[in-house]
Amino acid sequence: MPNTRQDDINPNVWIGLTFPLGRNEGVGFFNQSKTLQEQAKSNLQNLLLTIPGERVSQPEFGSSLHHVLFEQMDSDLKLHQLKIQLMKQLKCGCHM
Repeated sequence: MPNTRQDDINPNVWIGLTFPLGRNEGVGFFNQSKTLQEQAKSNLQNLLLTIPGERVSQPEFGSSLHHVLFEQMDSDLKLHQLKIQLMKQLKCGCHM
């Protein structure tokens, strides 16, 4: 079984789909990532831009980043709460 580094350098291995979904005229129907770094970036972007409750089967998936994005950060408490919530989502890994 090849390791992840071998998958990254193998031009014939696709890791996953990239977001936003877009049509690919080459291999497969949607654009795909070839490296774990590219796929991790796409997964993180997907997590940060998804509103909790937006996914039907995964109501807890997402972040509250959009709620605080344009709010005045008058205290470190809001920033700390956002950081805790994001770290909790990232550590879970079950929603990715």
